[in-house]
Amino acid sequence: MSIFSLPQKFDFNEWFILAAMIVVCIYIPLLQKRFPIPIIIIIMMALFSLALEKAADLIFEYPPYNFYYLNDKIEYELFDLFVCFLYPASGYIFIYFYSKWNIRGLFVFLYALSWSVIAIGCEWISILARIFIYRDWNLLYSYPIYLISLYLYIVFYHFVLLHFSQEKKSQF
Repeated sequence: MSIFSLPQKFDFNEWFILAAMIVVCIYIPLLQKRFPIPIIIIIMMALFSLALEKAADLIFEYPPYNFYYLNDKIEYELFDLFVCFLYPASGYIFIYFYSKWNIRGLFVFLYALSWSVIAIGCEWISILARIFIYRDWNLLYSYPIYLISLYLYIVFYHFVLLHFSQEKKSQF
């Protein structure tokens, strides 16, 4: 038995996940080059992005809570893995515009609030597409989790920038 089984049937939720991945794979390269390659890799592929998503899943998706599950069945399937890769991409887009618009002060709070609303909208669409199947969960429970996660992204981004700039200085 493999770790990730195939879907019971290839239906709307699998098509939706594939479409989201295609959109992200097309959209992100269209963005202006904003960061050095090491920072892009750290933001997009670092364990931080996946760790946030997996930590939430470990707490809420599995026993003792079992608040929700992904896709057609409770066990992991291949498309659950694909969903995990959408988190780093959305985190990169969040940080990209945070940096591009040079958001500071009270606007950091408003930016995170706005993106939390966007995340709730994406989760709502994912519920309609049967990617998230709730048991004892409510969409509004996700809002503070998104807000905290987005603030952690900002803190992580500033940590990476600080470390990267110190590394560059020490090379000279």
